[in-house]
Amino acid sequence: MRQTADRTLARAGEGTLWVRPLFTPRLILRWFHAGDAETLAALGADAVVRERTETIPYPFDPQAALSWIEQSAQLRAQGTAFRFAVLDRLEDRLLGVAALERCASDLPEIAYWLGRPFWDRGFGKEAALASLAFARDVLRLPQMDALVYAENTASVAVLKALHFEELRFETIHVPERGGNRLVRRFRTVFGMADGQSQRNESRVA
Repeated sequence: MRQTADRTLARAGEGTLWVRPLFTPRLILRWFHAGDAETLAALGADAVVRERTETIPYPFDPQAALSWIEQSAQLRAQGTAFRFAVLDRLEDRLLGVAALERCASDLPEIAYWLGRPFWDRGFGKEAALASLAFARDVLRLPQMDALVYAENTASVAVLKALHFEELRFETIHVPERGGNRLVRRFRTVFGMADGQSQRNESRVA
């Protein structure tokens, strides 16, 4: 998992929005709790899911998932990372993770992953929209980056649909995923025309 930088995205605890969930037409994004560990581990232990993201620790059993959840609360209190549990709004079922983190590059980045049964249903885009709304409206960030593995065409398509601009290819070192990996860096700047589009499609509530 990538090392989170010391500088904060924002200070937690300022205002009621810090404890309220985020909503999309089909999803709820809320903070993780210990009761999510078993389901989170089952979703993240899928090798196909793990190979598409660098943010899932390995191995990822229920105890590792619980440690990750406890770390998430600490990072949120520090203001360095905000990791949301993504739930199906109708069934109250955990689908995956959406996160905002300031990583080693010192640039704020968005990331998400979903369990394989929930792919190709538009949930990733909805979760990303809600996360971006939080970054823009609550954290007041001016922009957001995203890194995806070069071969992950599905995530590339989602980012382009969200009006992210592709900047360049980069190489990052991910020992848990076999060493160096080629990634594509994307960026969106809030307040431009594409930011207005995101404002119309998502809300913090």
